[in-house]
Amino acid sequence: MERLEVAFAALAIARRAEPLAEPTYLLELAAGSADQLVAVSCSDCSIRLHHGHTLRLLGRCSGHGGPVCEVRFAPTSGSLLFSGSADGTARCWDVRSPGSAAVQVFRGCSSHAFCSFDVSPSGAVLCAGTERLEEDSFLVFWDARMAGTPLSGAAEHFAVCFRELGSGCLRGSHDNLGTAAEVTGQGKDYVSFHARLAPDSRDMSSAATTPPSVDKVDGFSRKSVRKAKQKRSQSSSQFRSQGKPIELTPLPLLKDVPAPEQPELFLKKLQQCCTIFDFMDTLSDLKMKEYKRSTLNELVDYVTVSRGYLTEQAYPEVVKMVSCNIFRTLPPSDSNEFDPEEDEPTLEASWPHLQLVYEFFIRFLESQEFQPSIAKKYIDQKFVLQLLELFDSEDPRERDYLKTVLHRIYGKFLGLRAFIRKQINNIFLRFVYETEHFNGVAELLEILGSIINGFALPLKAEHKQFLVKVLIPLHTVRSLSLFHAQLAYCIVQFLEKDPTLTEPVIRGLLKFWPKTCSQKEVMFLGELEEILDVIEPTQFVKIQEPLFKQISKCVSSPHFQVAERALYYWNNEYIMSLIEENSSVILPIMFTSLYRISKEHWNPAIVALVYNVLKAFMEMNSSLFDELTATYKSDRQR
Repeated sequence: MERLEVAFAALAIARRAEPLAEPTYLLELAAGSADQLVAVSCSDCSIRLHHGHTLRLLGRCSGHGGPVCEVRFAPTSGSLLFSGSADGTARCWDVRSPGSAAVQVFRGCSSHAFCSFDVSPSGAVLCAGTERLEEDSFLVFWDARMAGTPLSGAAEHFAVCFRELGSGCLRGSHDNLGTAAEVTGQGKDYVSFHARLAPDSRDMSSAATTPPSVDKVDGFSRKSVRKAKQKRSQSSSQFRSQGKPIELTPLPLLKDVPAPEQPELFLKKLQQCCTIFDFMDTLSDLKMKEYKRSTLNELVDYVTVSRGYLTEQAYPEVVKMVSCNIFRTLPPSDSNEFDPEEDEPTLEASWPHLQLVYEFFIRFLESQEFQPSIAKKYIDQKFVLQLLELFDSEDPRERDYLKTVLHRIYGKFLGLRAFIRKQINNIFLRFVYETEHFNGVAELLEILGSIINGFALPLKAEHKQFLVKVLIPLHTVRSLSLFHAQLAYCIVQFLEKDPTLTEPVIRGLLKFWPKTCSQKEVMFLGELEEILDVIEPTQFVKIQEPLFKQISKCVSSPHFQVAERALYYWNNEYIMSLIEENSSVILPIMFTSLYRISKEHWNPAIVALVYNVLKAFMEMNSSLFDELTATYKSDRQR
């Protein structure tokens, strides 16, 4: 070490980068091909790109939610940069467009942060090592198209690196063992791999389509004994058995043919992409799967940048291709006792193709050349119904894309708007009164939030009925916590549009107030505060008595979180102003509960909050406060 210090001290600085306005730590460095670029990961979770010779700042890449543990340029392309982060993701950046979003995100396990990362010499395989958590850690591998597969270990994988020769990956961990994972590719692009961990020779063979398994441990879960080792699984009912290998005739790239021939070639490629593959069989049709994936990628790029491709003949072919790929019978849940709050969702195995189909369709709908007058012949009520059924998919990635697609259709097709609202209405009614199961409620409510925001005034009777008959009853379901934030937003949007709806909304919430679930009670109190933040004083007077009778019960709750959430109302300045204006009505309702709690409640934090509330009431109306105190004491003495 001393020799190294002496050697470094003798070095002279050849050039220095200009300091930036926001100081930050530099964590990792990577040099691109021919040293044209230098990538630097920083403590602010960003990656800075500098010129390799002048060190001039060229731009930065932002998007990681945690510190970036490693940055690596793609061995086969100087324009691609890979990064691994403690947020549990790896990302691929196009350094030709600094400042743009990552071109690809490789997700690992959100519960395990990455602390090491590397790229294979061929650039085909990525590997990340996770920290140690709950006596477990993983090695996660990806290719450019598919999710990762974990290799469990007992300690943090603080370093991973690929050998220059061969197909192996070395890892080091805090268990004092260096371990070699031999990665053997299936096919030239490592579509799947076989890994063997030494020294304990644990053998794990898996397709790269299998995402990281998460050992879910929750000491407070009611199902922790039954499901202590719940694994994330994959499923798909998309495949229609062909009986023999699928062969697609390779077509030339669109950019390689003359412009007049491109529309016809575009249609042929759409027809080819109607072919469906079996992703549950990870070794079947590998070459054709990759060909379709690359074709879909080409189509996405083509509709983004090209002009003149959207002929009238293209519309039915686009809708047919999208329909063939996304419309399917959703696979049943792996478990009849699936709990979305505790269990990992079943991911769609065909996502490498499905994602690109959704991406293509969104770009198609957003194209400047898109003509709804032509498309409405093919994107009709039947199409929308099938689209809405897909919102029940367990895969959150698919529901996120569906949300964008439905929002674009609602905006482009005026004739479908009433139908879309009616069908969402039906889904919610079936969810509340029949099944109590539908995975996409939060996403549909998020779409409704923006729809409600655009309603014209005065509100139509059907919109008011939807609020009272559909949105309010949604508060009764057991899975409210999964979509409560979106539901509360929709309610508040209605009240901002029409304040006269405040009374029926609050009376509806009081009608469905939870009696035995403290968690739901806390959610109701939070939503009520959001409503009171936008309430008109004239509307407040109409509901103050029933409202504060319920708040009085909440303040008296033995569950300290319920009592605490109710008492926090007195920290809200606007609510305090409403209470002060109506203290002669509210104080008699609240006084008995508050005074008793100040003497008897088991939690000292609640007692302290109650003292503050009593003090505030005393300052608002001292004469009434003294009168109520005397009455309370005389009643106690009887």
